[in-house]
Amino acid sequence: MPQDDRMTADLARLRRGVRRRRASTWDRTGRNDDFVTLAPGETAVLGEGEGPGQVTHLWCTLLAPDPWWGRTLVLRAWWDGEPSPSVEVPLGDFFGAGNGLVAPYSSALLECAPRDGLSLHSWFPMPFADGFRVTVTNEGPLPVLALYCYLDHELWDAPDPDLGRFHASWHRERRALPEGPDGTYAHAVNLTGADNYVLLDTEGEGQLVGTSLFVHSDLGGWYGEGDDMVFVDGDVWPPTLHGTGTEDCFGTAWSPSEAFARPWFGQPVADRADWAGFSSLYRWYVADPVPFSSSLRATLEHGHANDRAD
Repeated sequence: MPQDDRMTADLARLRRGVRRRRASTWDRTGRNDDFVTLAPGETAVLGEGEGPGQVTHLWCTLLAPDPWWGRTLVLRAWWDGEPSPSVEVPLGDFFGAGNGLVAPYSSALLECAPRDGLSLHSWFPMPFADGFRVTVTNEGPLPVLALYCYLDHELWDAPDPDLGRFHASWHRERRALPEGPDGTYAHAVNLTGADNYVLLDTEGEGQLVGTSLFVHSDLGGWYGEGDDMVFVDGDVWPPTLHGTGTEDCFGTAWSPSEAFARPWFGQPVADRADWAGFSSLYRWYVADPVPFSSSLRATLEHGHANDRAD
């Protein structure tokens, strides 16, 4: 895990009233079958508990014949007895392995480690005041032969009223371009953001702390001219935060086509030098989260002025 002063400054501070716990798939018979299997439609509980505390680390690996397990296995998490999950994301996409592709990379909050990127880690803190439940469901047509898991968490004497709850959502859009008035989109403009790809649209109080983006380009060509536009607390045009392009928003520059990973931003998958095929990016807003008090709508143009079908 990359080192950072904000992570190590309090290591010497005694944490009185904190009790470490772990849920895992260890073999209760005493043998070495330290995994669970998942038939199609079956759900495994990775961890659950009561009382205030937080999940500190989630690790998974698996043996699955379905090449699309990253999309067909779904991770869900509930905090404080809520009726609907605060986390509902395909397992691969949650760990940054989007489009069903696993590539080794290391960031401050998510990692896909050796062997072959199948050691899946999350370091996001996930607090709860009155219990938690985390599951994985096999929504695919083939069984999972082995799923291994650690769910490390801690319990506290009292909840912290200043801590929010961790949420993660996933969605996708297969976009078809409308026919332009002159057959090209060279002069297209976007002064409303109405057709942007929606990264997050939510109400309430919170802060945006990270985004993963997975792109599939059928025809190639640079996809990354799309500005990021974040509308905070009911913004009308222009948005509170308006950036200059997808690669800039995700911390890169000048149309990169190489894979790389840094603590707060990276591009684990860059399929081809002409940007055809698959690309994946992440950006963690650890030093610069986006707070909101009533609503947040985070969006991204499809190319310049929504002129691409990626």
